[in-house]
Amino acid sequence: MEKYVKVNRKVVEFLGLQNDRTQFKDGCFLLWMQDLMVFGNLINFGSILSQIGAIPLTGEEARQEQDGVTNRPLPTATDERFIIKTASQEDSSTGSEDVSGSEGAGSEEAGSESGDSAGQGDGEPSAQTKEEEG
Repeated sequence: MEKYVKVNRKVVEFLGLQNDRTQFKDGCFLLWMQDLMVFGNLINFGSILSQIGAIPLTGEEARQEQDGVTNRPLPTATDERFIIKTASQEDSSTGSEDVSGSEGAGSEEAGSESGDSAGQGDGEPSAQTKEEEG
């Protein structure tokens, strides 16, 4: 079965494939499953997808993305190297990383309700809470 992966620009640039893979209308890219072997054994496919903030696609789903029929949002990467911040998240976090508490995390979630950035704030508040407790 064909498996494709939708990833953000940071992942493609990390792999050096930005000129070799299809770019969707939303700015994300289409990779082949084999491209992800850089991140480890594909038996850990699910955890690799979480790490880089990607989603798997079938051949039909990839075609729909290419044609602009659908636009599936990407989850937030667990690896900081691949997190894409929206403009509202960058504005709210500029120079306030040491000061922001749970209020900063709430404002980031509120700023990510648009369809293009759905899921971008997921996971960040729990990481901040763990840091504050430790």
